[in-house]
Amino acid sequence: MNDLILTLSPALFGLLGTLAGGLITFSTAHSLKSKEWKHELRQKDIAKREELYSAFLQESAYLLLKAIDSSTTKAVEFVHLGSLRANIRMISSPEVFSAADNLFSYVIDCRKKDDKEKRPKDSGMGSFSSVCREELDR
Repeated sequence: MNDLILTLSPALFGLLGTLAGGLITFSTAHSLKSKEWKHELRQKDIAKREELYSAFLQESAYLLLKAIDSSTTKAVEFVHLGSLRANIRMISSPEVFSAADNLFSYVIDCRKKDDKEKRPKDSGMGSFSSVCREELDR
């Protein structure tokens, strides 16, 4: 019996070592892939947000310039800006949405006002950009 134990002992320890090594390798690989996947998802989320925020700023600037140039800006032209605002509401923080809402309101107000002197000087574009940058840097 002792001879049998002495004979099987190295094989048994070798098998246990192989199993432990395999388990450690699997655990490490799984952990690394999980972190890599989370990082990739975060990068895609940031890119999507950057694209949305940029489109919102571009559309706001376009409509502001159009409102300054003429007082005939039609309400239907604000549909795209409203759509971008709704998308911001769905995916961004409350701070970003609040800044977007303020900018949206400013753009709408500029359309309504014929007298350019009555318009507030600060459009809110700078504060929207700053809040977006803070959110994306988190």
